Amino acid sequence: MKRFLIVSLCLLLWTACLSGCAANTSPNDTTVSEKNSTTAPTAGSSTNTAAETDSALKAENLVGDYQDSVSGRASATVELDADGETLKIDVSWANSASETVEWSMTATLTNDNRLVYTDCKNDSVIYADNGTETRTGIYKDGSGYFTAENGKLLWNGAADANCKSCVFEKIA
Repeated sequence: MKRFLIVSLCLLLWTACLSGCAANTSPNDTTVSEKNSTTAPTAGSSTNTAAETDSALKAENLVGDYQDSVSGRASATVELDADGETLKIDVSWANSASETVEWSMTATLTNDNRLVYTDCKNDSVIYADNGTETRTGIYKDGSGYFTAENGKLLWNGAADANCKSCVFEKIA
């Protein structure tokens, strides 16, 4: 019973924290449907003109550490995979000193500056006083994308509607 109450409290706190990030949602934001992946852009797809395509970002320009400017509680790390094109993205949301929520995914940069992913794994991690961690899987195979715009990454995750207003600014 005690474990159930702890897990319930953690999930409640996690939901409350994420709703703070969603409070600044733009009316122009859209959510990608996990079941209908045809709404998400695919690697290499673009509706841009030739001039816009020439100015498209390169994957290596997105590598670095980011902080969510909306909540200040989420951070992201973007790394370039060995193939030089795929980006590994890890996001961490600090619920408290002893609990985080983590997302891990690989993304492909499209011609319209979207980092599209379909393999997102989401875990809740609780750290005990003795240093051990308990990791609980929330979901896997989540889909969505980040939009690279004005030096920021705007997150739109299909499985996490609350994350769509997270704005990650590069810090390193």
